[in-house]
Amino acid sequence: MTNRIALIEPPSSFNVMRDMYSSTISKLGYCWPNVDLLSLSGQLRDDFVCKIFDFSSSQMKSNQCYRLLKEFEPDHLIFAYGESTGRSDLLFSKSVKDFILPKQGKVLGTGGSLIHNPKRFMAENDWIDGIVMNYAYSSINEYLKGSIESINLFAKTAQGNFTNSKRVDPESNFDIGPGLHEHLNFDSYYLPQFGNRKFTSISTSWGCPYKCSFCVSSKLNYRMRSANSIFREIEYCKTLGVNTFFFRDNVFGINKAQIKELGNLISSSGKTINFMSDTRLDLINDSVISFFNQMGRAALNFGIESKSEETLVRFMKGLKTNKAYETLKKCWENNIVTTGYFILGLEGEVEEDVQNTIDYAQRIPLNYASFNLPIPIEGTKLRDDAISRKLIDENSYNYDGSGLSIIPNQNIDDRRLKELQIIAYKKFYFRASIICRILLMNIGIKPLRKLFKGLILLKNWNRH
Repeated sequence: MTNRIALIEPPSSFNVMRDMYSSTISKLGYCWPNVDLLSLSGQLRDDFVCKIFDFSSSQMKSNQCYRLLKEFEPDHLIFAYGESTGRSDLLFSKSVKDFILPKQGKVLGTGGSLIHNPKRFMAENDWIDGIVMNYAYSSINEYLKGSIESINLFAKTAQGNFTNSKRVDPESNFDIGPGLHEHLNFDSYYLPQFGNRKFTSISTSWGCPYKCSFCVSSKLNYRMRSANSIFREIEYCKTLGVNTFFFRDNVFGINKAQIKELGNLISSSGKTINFMSDTRLDLINDSVISFFNQMGRAALNFGIESKSEETLVRFMKGLKTNKAYETLKKCWENNIVTTGYFILGLEGEVEEDVQNTIDYAQRIPLNYASFNLPIPIEGTKLRDDAISRKLIDENSYNYDGSGLSIIPNQNIDDRRLKELQIIAYKKFYFRASIICRILLMNIGIKPLRKLFKGLILLKNWNRH
């Protein structure tokens, strides 16, 4: 009899994104499908009966979640974990193991700080049977079939000992099957860059070749997924009526051959796509834009971080701000929607640096902006340095990408820094030009409703 596996996003009263080893509570109503679970489902689907349950984006009540899981009758559970909601994620997953799974059922976790100190995490939560160390490549199928071999899977043996998991990167141009996108409720997801379109997430790479000290992916070796594998998943999603994609990649466009091949495959299919991904300002040139235009309509997210060149050098961003305007202008001229990511108050900055970054965000041609605070993400050099300097406690694991539990800035009081974050959002978004531009992009009842709700939340936002 084929085992049944439930892959779950635990329930929460607000939208939480827990994929790609980061964790963020949605500030203004946006959310997307968890690409870790989708990638794992693509690897498991041929050997098991799998179902993805996204209880977070639907904001489903716990009793409804239990009912749906009981109806599915899973043999094993894989849960997504995020530091923003870590305690509740664990409580819900443990209750599923205690009351729904059979006695021999396995519980595996993926996401967040689990991969950086799995032994500590499992020692503190001895009901967890294993941690998936790499959502793109692991021996999870063999483990659930009873094998004791362990590749990228930190697990317990029958005797309760920990296995010595081999850390192995996927091969370059790795291949995984299409995820089970048909299990998603596409109406539950929203990104303002996509307006009224249904969309889903697709993994296009693993890790990152850059070493920004504040980013969790800096310690994960970069591997590309093959263009053919990405294209097959795109075509699979098209059969579900989805033609818009969030490519979950830290540096989409870094490999020109991959992008060119993917562009050729998409254009030869006779139907272009809408897509969004993270990338870098210094990767965008005329040829990359040409490849993107060949695919369809693009939206790009750039980690700009700070106006201060000294800050960018100190935190190993490897980027010059003097080229930002021209790159963003080129995107603008090619109808590419742009979002800038900023981090306010990295250690060493003074309030003037933060104010300069806020003003800079308004001057450059961006459609959207995200202003975050420095947080102690496990697995980053930023966290390690903060611990060594006793700025944070080494046992501090409750943090969130939107600003909960920040790393203190010795020049700016925490309360003032959070005030500056609110000021940054209000200065950027409460401008007639930005509001009109977003209104024109967000055609349809659902996105307009979410947009106005977001603006009201922003107007009344007061971080404590």
